[in-house]
Amino acid sequence: MSCVPATPPGMRVRTGRFKKLRSRETGQAHAYRHLAQRLGQAESQALRDLDGLHQRIREIWSGYKGESLKYSFGDFGLPYQGFEPLMLPGTRPAMHRLGIYQLEQHLPKGARALDIGCNHGFLLMGLAPHLEHGMGFDISQSCIDVGNAVAEHLGHSHIELSSKPFDEFNTKKQFDLVIACAVHHWIGVPLQDFGAKLHRFCKPGGIVLLESQGIRRTDATEVDFVKKAETMASAGFEVIRKGSLCDDGINYREFWILRK
Repeated sequence: MSCVPATPPGMRVRTGRFKKLRSRETGQAHAYRHLAQRLGQAESQALRDLDGLHQRIREIWSGYKGESLKYSFGDFGLPYQGFEPLMLPGTRPAMHRLGIYQLEQHLPKGARALDIGCNHGFLLMGLAPHLEHGMGFDISQSCIDVGNAVAEHLGHSHIELSSKPFDEFNTKKQFDLVIACAVHHWIGVPLQDFGAKLHRFCKPGGIVLLESQGIRRTDATEVDFVKKAETMASAGFEVIRKGSLCDDGINYREFWILRK
């Protein structure tokens, strides 16, 4: 599964590349249909098991549109998140993203992580070797069911995914890592209050990943993201890293890593 390289902080992807990148994602959808056919003809047990997982996920994912969510994600008939180790397609490949964020560099041994609006939870899956426990939640039951199927296939009993809106999530636990990618855009909580919640979720010395909302442009990101990120960070965080990426070929995004 091909990936678009990260862009350095402060730079933009040239708009002239948009059609080429869009073609890449369309090609990925066609390639996956071919892969699905080949997996079904595989002789090895490992590939047959993988084919069974893919079939199960396609069945689950077919119910996503029926959820009638206010916000839904995914382009070219692909899910939003992809997971390269299991050849699961998606417009945003999880391992490629993790390679850009480099979150594991900031995690202690036996780390605990929370992913707010986790989609399939594939960022937690990718970080699983570094985690004692990973918790994620998303409003979409289909997304969570896909993630749980993958966690079961991988034997990741320490990854816990559930379906609920943000206002129903309550925990007294604290985490070494809190992932909050673009969720500030849709959870319906004032940014200052959301920043305070993130601060409460974090252990002392823990980190938060913030990411801007894509706006279907490769030369700009969410309006006033810097101001929004500063508001959330003002709850008691220091900024330890800023970066950017255009991993789906459609949306330029910026991210901040904060430390409590």
